[in-house]
Amino acid sequence: MPRKAIRHRRSRGFSLIEVLVSLAITAGVLGAFFTASGVAASLRVKTQRGAEAVVIARDLIAAIGVEAPLAPGSRSGTAIDGTQWTLDIRPLQDVILDGVPRNAEGLYLVRVEVTPRGSRTPISLETLRADEALLR
Repeated sequence: MPRKAIRHRRSRGFSLIEVLVSLAITAGVLGAFFTASGVAASLRVKTQRGAEAVVIARDLIAAIGVEAPLAPGSRSGTAIDGTQWTLDIRPLQDVILDGVPRNAEGLYLVRVEVTPRGSRTPISLETLRADEALLR
């Protein structure tokens, strides 16, 4: 019985379709990577500006009674980097301690609002401060 010749097709490389599919997959992966990198960089800048705003707010609160008087009123300004801030000092009304209303004379509610550059959302810090006469 004669043997039939069996032909083996020998592959010498990748077909055009295989190359195009691999390029499309590579482009998709690189596109996702660069998008994620851009979002991460944007979030880093936003977080850094928020942290700077908190530092400004804490500095403003720390200056009350030292560099600025503890007096009722409002004032605002702009920091060197363009961050806008508002400081509001109000006398605290009567407070309830242990279920009993008490006079809050000499206590002040201090509120600082700082809006970081490029943001519309302010960061707010509140604290209570006592008048010097109350501390004696």
